[in-house]
Amino acid sequence: MHAESRRWVWFAASGVVALTAAGVIGSSVATAGEPKGNYPTNANGDTYGSAVEALTPDLEPDLVRVIATNGRQGYVYGRDLDPPELQPANPAEAVAMQDERDTVAARALVGVLNDQLDLELAPSDADALAAYRSFDRAARAGVASGSLDGDAAQMLARTLGGGFGAAVEADPGRVARALRSGLEASVVAVRREVPVYQADGQTRIGTFDVG
Repeated sequence: MHAESRRWVWFAASGVVALTAAGVIGSSVATAGEPKGNYPTNANGDTYGSAVEALTPDLEPDLVRVIATNGRQGYVYGRDLDPPELQPANPAEAVAMQDERDTVAARALVGVLNDQLDLELAPSDADALAAYRSFDRAARAGVASGSLDGDAAQMLARTLGGGFGAAVEADPGRVARALRSGLEASVVAVRREVPVYQADGQTRIGTFDVG
């Protein structure tokens, strides 16, 4: 279970799926024998432990156990994982937030394609978003391996225009590599870095990527 799981409840309920090249880096760590809702407290009065063991979100500890990007186990403040400004109030707001997030990712993808393929793609936000979201798992798996599925190439040519189709015909391997870089950039574009601490909530030992 990712430490950010609660943040996507509205997104899942609204049927919106975010397509990214990689998942969140780092994950929460559960301890099977830890009593639910019964957490130790540090000197500052903050509880710490695994959110997986909480019966409800309200009972989760102040400091949630995670694995940082450097591989070290530590804790992140729940308020950093789920800041109020990122919490949708209803399904409609969740859809709007997801659209905004994916549009940022789509722009990053298009920017990399322009840079690496010497193109001047200028799709509307709607078309860029459609291209970004239309990558299914099979198409992205092909890109990751250095190839590009024909159907995926045609879809991208229709939505992106600007010579993308000609670039695919000229050098599909180059396009696949650019897409791989673009998908990686799209993940970075929407990623948030959250500080990871020791159980004292003060000694920083790394970061946890939420995206």
